[in-house]
Amino acid sequence: MLRKYRGDGQAGDPPPDVGYLSPEEQARLAALGATFPTTGVALDAKILRLEAHLDELETALLRMSWMNERAGVVLGGSER
Repeated sequence: MLRKYRGDGQAGDPPPDVGYLSPEEQARLAALGATFPTTGVALDAKILRLEAHLDELETALLRMSWMNERAGVVLGGSER
């Protein structure tokens, strides 16, 4: 959603605008009380920070999955 707000996919190099978001996305943000950074630099930094966090979470999930396999645990809590 941050990339969409930034204007990714829009023609040219437009400024960030909440109008790029669908009414549903805008309503979801309003319900959460979420706000976006207002400068391009801050917005890019937030996107990079969230991407790094997502990579860390993905790595942790893969490690847990690997450890479960090594321990003989399969999804659903059954043992092999």
